[in-house]
Amino acid sequence: MSDKKHLTAVIHAQKNAAALTDDEYRMVLYGATGKTSCTECTAMELQKVYTDLNEILEKKGLRKYGFPRRKSSVQTAAVMRAKKVFGADWQTYLDGFLRKIGADNLASCTDKQIRRVMAYISAVERRQKC
Repeated sequence: MSDKKHLTAVIHAQKNAAALTDDEYRMVLYGATGKTSCTECTAMELQKVYTDLNEILEKKGLRKYGFPRRKSSVQTAAVMRAKKVFGADWQTYLDGFLRKIGADNLASCTDKQIRRVMAYISAVERRQKC
């Protein structure tokens, strides 16, 4: 399931949990994205709707929905490759590059930053093989 489809499913579950009418739901959607349907939204816009609906759930005293970050497998892959490429000093090299791209740690990286980390590790790996 793609992130967009998963977010859409979670958003609809949030709507039902918050007992929002269709009109109320569309107002939340429009307020967050300027659109009236999840199908018109990008994944980033859906993330805003997800956050807004969680705030509504919290204000109503209901349980907020968690959304497991799929990046964790990519983060794990980055750590494993860093260990393989950099050896015992992997954490030092990785921390240095993370500081360079403005990230505190791997868990706080955006998708774009994680791609940059993986590209950095790949470039170092290629240089080592030459």
